[in-house]
Amino acid sequence: MEKLKIFGAARRPPPSPLAPKRNKKPLKTIMKYLEPLSKPANRPENTNERTFEELNTIKISVLKHNATDRTKHLAVAKPLNEQTLMDLNYDPRDKLLNAKKYIATDRIKELATPKVRETPKTIEVKADAFSVNPNALKAWCSPRIKRLAKPIIRD
Repeated sequence: MEKLKIFGAARRPPPSPLAPKRNKKPLKTIMKYLEPLSKPANRPENTNERTFEELNTIKISVLKHNATDRTKHLAVAKPLNEQTLMDLNYDPRDKLLNAKKYIATDRIKELATPKVRETPKTIEVKADAFSVNPNALKAWCSPRIKRLAKPIIRD
């Protein structure tokens, strides 16, 4: 009897009817984040008056900066894999020199020659272009095909 209860039980619990309610934060706590966002950004007055050279000059503080050991370590390039170095030193013209010495076989020459096709027949205008082949007139149609061939009459 216990096995029937075990095997007869639902495989997963049914979903809860309502999602749990979330408490909304009071407006006072949110206002301290919203007020600074509502104010316009504080930019220098002469931003648009500067010349292109003044905007792109390097600051002195940047020139005096000393990089940390970690930054220097990350700036060093990783050594390349041997296989990659072989690919970089590869010269594609080496294969061309071997190709110049190649002697084609008879079969390759046969495949390389274009096929000689018959010249197209002169296009003549048929006098009886819309005539029906007599063999087509001998076809026997089933009653269903005859019924489907008739146009639908709508009221």
